Amino acid sequence: MLHAKYWAGLSNYKPIELENLSEDLSRPVSHVLQQQLYEQAATVVANKNDLLPFRALDTVQFASVSVGADLNNAFTQTLEKYAPFKKFAVTSRFAADTVYAAIKRDLAGADVVVISLHKLNNNPNSNYNLSGTALEFIRDIQRDPTKKVVVVVMGNAYSLKNFEASDWLVCGYEDNETSRKVIPQVLFGALPANGRLPVTASPKFKAGTGVSTPSLNRLKYSVPESVGMNSHILKQIDNIATEAIAYAATPGCQVLVVKDGTVVMEKAYGYYTYERTQPVTEKTIYDLASITKVAATLQAVMFLKDQGRLKLDEKLVTYLPELKGSNKANLLVRDVLLHQAGLASYIPFWKQTFVEGKPDHMYYDSLPSDTYPNLVVPGVYANKKLEDLVWKWVVKSDLVGKRNSAGKFEYRYSDLGLHIMKRITERLLNQSLPDFLEQNFYAPLGTSTLTFNPLNKFLKEQIAPTAPGSDFKAGTPVQGTVHDANAAMLGGKAGHAGLFSNANDLAILMQMDLQNGNYGGQQFFKSPIVTEFSQNGAQNSRRGLGWDKPDPAGNGPTSDLAPLNTFGHTGFTGTGAWIDPENNLIYIFLSNRVYPTSENDKLLKYNIRTRIHDVVYQSLEPKP
Repeated sequence: MLHAKYWAGLSNYKPIELENLSEDLSRPVSHVLQQQLYEQAATVVANKNDLLPFRALDTVQFASVSVGADLNNAFTQTLEKYAPFKKFAVTSRFAADTVYAAIKRDLAGADVVVISLHKLNNNPNSNYNLSGTALEFIRDIQRDPTKKVVVVVMGNAYSLKNFEASDWLVCGYEDNETSRKVIPQVLFGALPANGRLPVTASPKFKAGTGVSTPSLNRLKYSVPESVGMNSHILKQIDNIATEAIAYAATPGCQVLVVKDGTVVMEKAYGYYTYERTQPVTEKTIYDLASITKVAATLQAVMFLKDQGRLKLDEKLVTYLPELKGSNKANLLVRDVLLHQAGLASYIPFWKQTFVEGKPDHMYYDSLPSDTYPNLVVPGVYANKKLEDLVWKWVVKSDLVGKRNSAGKFEYRYSDLGLHIMKRITERLLNQSLPDFLEQNFYAPLGTSTLTFNPLNKFLKEQIAPTAPGSDFKAGTPVQGTVHDANAAMLGGKAGHAGLFSNANDLAILMQMDLQNGNYGGQQFFKSPIVTEFSQNGAQNSRRGLGWDKPDPAGNGPTSDLAPLNTFGHTGFTGTGAWIDPENNLIYIFLSNRVYPTSENDKLLKYNIRTRIHDVVYQSLEPKP
C-alpha cells in the first residue's frame, strides 16, 4: 500500500486491527479501494508538449524497457492492451553495460520508449536501488533526438531527483500488481491523472508538482465491484467454460466483459486443441467468422452513411452500374442490410472451382505467384481473378423467397448481401475494404490483432486452429487462414468472413461503437450513426441494419435478460460479440468450436454462449 506520509490527514489515524487483515484486504471491495488510491495518486511530473496521454497510435512505433522486472510483467502486459509494443527487460540491478548496449541497438526503430523502473527501495545511500549503469542508459536514450522517452518511476518519489532532465516523467509511488496496471492506463488516457507530488524530491520537483492529464475514453481495467458487478457471481462463468471444454463443445475460449467502459473480466480457458498441447491465453487470436459482417464491412458502411456518401434507400444500381438489367438492380441498400432483399442465404461458390473433388488448376496452384497470390490453405493459392469471377456469380444468382403485401421480401439471413456491401464500399472508397479499415479504424484504435490474413503479421502459433470449411485439403487443420470456404477462395478478404482478433481488440472496436465513434480522443463518426443502425429496422425480423439483435420472443442469440436494444453478432466458428447500451455493457466470447470439425454443434446445443451471457446479467447490481 502507499506509504502513509503520502496522504494528508493521516496523522490522526486509528490503529489498524490486524486480526483477519489478510482476508479483509483480499475482498473485492478492498481491491476497488486500493485501485482508486493508486489512480488518485498517479502523478505526471513532466509532460512536454502534452505528449501524454498518447493519442495517435497508428503513426508511432512503441517500445518498453522494464528495469528490475520480468519481460511480461503486469506493467508491460497492460501497455500491450492499448498498442503493439516491442518489449525489453533488464531483470538484474547489476546488469552489465553490454546488456544495455544491446537494447539500445534494438531500440533503433522506436519513436516512443517507455522505461519503467521497478523494485526501488527507500534507501538514499543506494540511490533507491537505481544503478549508475541504468541511469546512464536512460540519459543516453534521452539524448537521441528521434525518440521520446517516458520514464516511469514505480517506487519512491524521492528518486525523481535523478530525472530532472526528463521531458516526460511519471510517478507511480509503489511497485505492485495494482500500480503496474494503473500507470499504463494513465499513459494511454484510459484514466485521467490529477496527482501531485506529496514530497519535495529536488529543487525542480517540489511538493505539489504535477500535470493533470485527461481521460480519452479508452477502455479501463479493474475489478467487477468498481462498476457495481458481483465478482462472485461472475466466477460462475468458469464453470460454464469448463463444462464446454469437458463436453468437447470447444477446445478453448476467451471471455471478456466490459461495464461502464471498464474491462471487469478477461479470461482464457482451455487449449488450442483437444490434444491439450498449447493453452489459450488472452493474446490468442481467433477466426471471428460472421462477426466480420459487423466488425468490418458494417463499419465502412456506417462511415459512408455518416459522411453522406451512401444512402440507405437508394437502389444498388446507383452505386454498382454493372447491375443494370440484373435482378438486383432495384434492390435497396436498406433491404440488403436488413436481410430482406431476396438474396440466397449461402451459395458454395468454391464448389464451382473444383473438378472431380479437387481444386481446379485453372483457379488454384500449389505455389504462390503473380497469377496465384492469395493463400487459401497451406499449399493452395488462389487465382487473383477469382474475386471478379465470384462477383459475376453473385450478380447472376437467383432471388429467392416470397414478397409480403408491401412488396418486401421475407427475412432471409444472407452472406451474399455482404458480398454486395463490400463491393459498394470499395467502389465508393476507391480502396480495398481491409486497407481502409486498417488505416481508418483498426490502426488508430491500436487493435493490432483485428486483421484479415493474420499470418502476414503474426506467427501461426498465436492463432487458434480451425478445420477447413471445404474440401481444400480436407481433414487438415488450418491455423491463420479463414475457415469459411468462400472467403478462403477470395484470399481471406471477404465481406462476410475473414476477420481475426483476440477478445480485447474486438472489445475496443465494440466500445468505440457503443460510444458512437468517440474513442481515444478521436471521433470516428460525426453522428450517432451506430445508434441509428442498431435499432430494429425490420417489420418481419429482429434485425437492425447489419446488426443482429435479441429475439423479442426469447431463445435468440443473446441472453433473454438482454434488453431489446442490445446489438451485435455471432460467428459460425463459435464466436459472439454483444453491446448493450442500456446497461453500458459489452460481452465477447471467442472460440474455435469448429476444430477439428465444423459438424460439432455442442456449443449451440448446450447454450454455452447465452448461458455465460445470463451470468453477466445476473452479476449486475439491481437497479434502484
